[in-house]
Amino acid sequence: MLRGGAALCRPRRRVDLRRSRRRHSGGHRHAHAHGGTRNHHSSRGFPRRHCVRSIGVVASGVALSVALSVTVTASCGIGTDDQPRALPITPTSTTPSTAAVPSGPVDAVLWYVENQKLIPATRAVEDRRLSTVLAALVDPSAKLEGELSNAVPLGTELLGVEEDRGSISIDLSGRFDELAGTARQLALGQLVFTATQDREARQVRFLVDGKPVRASTPERGDVDETTVCDFASLLPSADESTETQFAAATVEQLTERLARVGAQCG
Repeated sequence: MLRGGAALCRPRRRVDLRRSRRRHSGGHRHAHAHGGTRNHHSSRGFPRRHCVRSIGVVASGVALSVALSVTVTASCGIGTDDQPRALPITPTSTTPSTAAVPSGPVDAVLWYVENQKLIPATRAVEDRRLSTVLAALVDPSAKLEGELSNAVPLGTELLGVEEDRGSISIDLSGRFDELAGTARQLALGQLVFTATQDREARQVRFLVDGKPVRASTPERGDVDETTVCDFASLLPSADESTETQFAAATVEQLTERLARVGAQCG
């Protein structure tokens, strides 16, 4: 008997198998003919105890091979579950190079002219990108309510917009350069207040057909860079910004912007 794969008998001395086979071949045939397992070898052959041990070793080796095969198969194959389960799905993602821009239509505050003053108005635009908002401002097909007008001359095109380190550059077509005097200051004021309405940038530079131009302002004359402070005198006063003059939404927008201009310009 074997316990734990170990033999209970000690192996006999080493024998010469070839000599044993020749000398006792008759014994093998006799044993197999009677279905027995007894070995009739002499003391130089394999005793029964040695045969039992050999069979036990072979059986242990086979069992070990099967166990290793099952282990390898289980580690390399696809596992099974008693109950179905949902497979985790890893979502793919991309990293945009710029901040996401809400898709439209969205409301934006654009600045127009009424009675020679800069007045805000809410308009629906495709998105909040500065180029989209300014393009809507110079759009000649825009329908304005009440007495609002646009000092930007008809036919002016927005050629480009750039934002860099708190500064905005606005490139306009040559049609804009035909303006002069107060009309030019009002048009520039519209562009400056619209461009800085929802942005932290304060400085605004202008180009015409890609070439830098000086901006005419009522406060400092012609300058290379402008801010809302240069056009603050074109805003209605607090006394003029009442609901008797404008709609409630316009008054709210004017009041909020006047407070910001006061904080920025002192």
